Order: sequence, then C-alpha cells, then structure tokens
Amino acid sequence: MTGIIDYDAGNIRSLVGALDEIGQEWKMIGSGAELEEFMRLEGARLILPGVGAFGAAMESLAERSLVEGLRAWLAKDLPFLGICLGLQLLYQGSLESPGVAGLGFLPGACVKFSGELKVPAIGWNQVESIDQGLFGQGGQDWFYFVHSYHPPLDSQAVIAWAEYGIRFPCAVGKGRIRAMQFHPEKSSLAGLELLKRWYAL
Repeated sequence: MTGIIDYDAGNIRSLVGALDEIGQEWKMIGSGAELEEFMRLEGARLILPGVGAFGAAMESLAERSLVEGLRAWLAKDLPFLGICLGLQLLYQGSLESPGVAGLGFLPGACVKFSGELKVPAIGWNQVESIDQGLFGQGGQDWFYFVHSYHPPLDSQAVIAWAEYGIRFPCAVGKGRIRAMQFHPEKSSLAGLELLKRWYAL
C-alpha cells in the first residue's frame, strides 16, 4: 500500500492517475494520526508530492501534525519518494523561505537559479543518472520539470543531475529514501517506468 501525503501542496490528481496506471493501491494521508497508523502497515510506502513555496508547504504540514511523523518515517529508513517540492522539503531549509526549517533529512538549503536564467524552469530536460536501480541502464531519459529552486550544488546523496544554465542535482537517494526534482507522474513512459522501478527497490 502506498500512502500519499495530502497537504494541499501536491499535484495529486496526476500522481494518482500514474499509480492507477501501473496498478498500485494508494490512500491519502492527511494527518499525523493517519500517518502514525499507516507506518505500522507491513510493506507500506510513502510519497510526498509538492508544488508551491517551501515555507507555505512546511506550514501546511505542521498544521496537519505531519512534520514529526515524516521525520520519524525518514529516520526509520522506510520506503519514501519525494517529488519536486517533496525533494526540497528533505533539506534543512531553502533560500525561498529563510528561517523556515525543513524536514532536515539532508544538510544544506535549496537555492534559486541565478537571475540570468528564466524561472521557473518549465519543460522537458535530460537527466544523467548514477543510480541504475531507480533509472535503469543508460540513465539519460527525459523528464518534465517545473521549478525555480534546486538542491544545493554540494548536496549529499546525489543520484542524478540535470542542466539548466548550470549542472544541478535533480535526484537524491539514501537508504530506501528517494526524491527527485522532476515530475515522474507527468513524464510519460519514462516516468511510469521510474515509478515501477521504485516499487521494485
């Protein structure tokens, strides 16, 4: 069973459609109590989607008492997938929202593309991966991005890179935790194949 964190900051309709297409069962998790109960299920997996601002997203998670549950999930190294803003929230913070603490699973703060680059960066971009378990052999598929911020350039646990003016980390992995800046649920067959491989990890 896959839990989807529902906190009014996720592209949930497209994600649900993708999970349905690859035959995965899912349920919405909208409170800390629901997450605590879900964590007890054998084989449970969790997806944290997200679009919008870092600070507003953390506030929304806090209002639903989900922050500590998410930190506990990550600390237990349970299967987890972060998508777009769901990746950025894994860090200690973001320059988008100075002073707002993230989930703190990874050190550092997310940064904005330089002022000379058009933001948000929207569209298809080629991903260079170094994790065949998630991306498969070759590891140079194209995925769909929509973002203005990205992980720090010296980020730990990088498993894939992309280029937009600069070469930036676009996916991370540590233990059974995976997260990506792009949207697999909007990335056609390449995205569906990536989701299938995540379930096989």
